[in-house]
Amino acid sequence: MTNEEVRQGFAEVYNEFWCRYKDRVPAKYSPEWERIYTRYTILRKKYPFLGETLSNLAVELDRRMRKLQKSGIDFMTGEQKRQDDHFQMVDGTFNDAYVFYKKFHGRPLEPGMTEEMTKEFGSILKKYNSSLFCTRIMLAVFSQIEEETR
Repeated sequence: MTNEEVRQGFAEVYNEFWCRYKDRVPAKYSPEWERIYTRYTILRKKYPFLGETLSNLAVELDRRMRKLQKSGIDFMTGEQKRQDDHFQMVDGTFNDAYVFYKKFHGRPLEPGMTEEMTKEFGSILKKYNSSLFCTRIMLAVFSQIEEETR
């Protein structure tokens, strides 16, 4: 290992990894954590002599994220916040659609079932502000249940 390799390793770990996140730690479910982990893995392989340092920095970022989460402070940028909101909406939509499907799947069409389905369908749409994504997913699930009851 040359002096230049050592200098380059420290520069890359500090300037391109640590300085990027030290003051703007992503929120818990931000997709930015995937990028952090990918960068962390690449740097560990590229500079094995900095492996422990990188691990300590990753632990520190996680500690800061947890501290911010407990205090209710959110340092996400507007774009990160928008992406996090979309992730929460998509994740929630799929979960609610699955619960909806499991609740009505295989049940014989009884009096009042259509009204019950419609009411629950509406409450799920309302929960996600009638987003186009949620509407399409829920319509597909509703159609599938109707098809199965024929």
